[in-house]
Amino acid sequence: MGLSGVRDTDSVLDIATGGGFLALEFARHAREVTGVDLTPRMLERAELLKAGAGIDNVRFRTADVENLPFPDGSFDIVSCRFAFHHFPDPEKAVSEMVRVAKAGARVVMVDGVAPEEEAKRELMNGIERLRDPSHVKIYALSEMKGFLKGAGLTLLKLKHWPLEQDLEDWIARAGPDPGTAEAVREAMLASMGDDGTGLNLRQEGGRMVFTYDTVIMVAMK
Repeated sequence: MGLSGVRDTDSVLDIATGGGFLALEFARHAREVTGVDLTPRMLERAELLKAGAGIDNVRFRTADVENLPFPDGSFDIVSCRFAFHHFPDPEKAVSEMVRVAKAGARVVMVDGVAPEEEAKRELMNGIERLRDPSHVKIYALSEMKGFLKGAGLTLLKLKHWPLEQDLEDWIARAGPDPGTAEAVREAMLASMGDDGTGLNLRQEGGRMVFTYDTVIMVAMK
């Protein structure tokens, strides 16, 4: 929350809100929050979380990031947490986020970033798509910065956040069939010799773990 600079007068839009975790965190500090997602099932979970938290200054609704149902200049903060790699048209997504942001508003992006080396980036994304067909692309940091700059945003803050993952838990969360799970496992293990994915897959304490380079980016319109 601190990096976003959220204030108690702010109106916040959380894109691809999923279960509403970030939207509800913003709601504890902002005047009002809207969380949008394409998946009604996820919004049902968000409503349950909202009810359990007793928070009443947040609303959830179905919406597509590439066609947001809000007027220009509606929000003081527009956020997107761990969803950008699912967007088919990243330029359009950022353009819509900027459109609904007020002049001087902040756009907050949180996601993993891929290696700058193209071969490692392609291998990482190939394995990600095998594990989860809804995955589109994890971008290099230079590409992410380019999307923000191309939409007319000025990058204010950038923080790296190493995110450790247990290999088996990561595979299981996507719910693949046994054959796909084994193919993902084999592909990851095969990448260990030269760190072909840039994920630093390694054995620790009897389990296989790897680390996403995750970034928090705050930009101004």
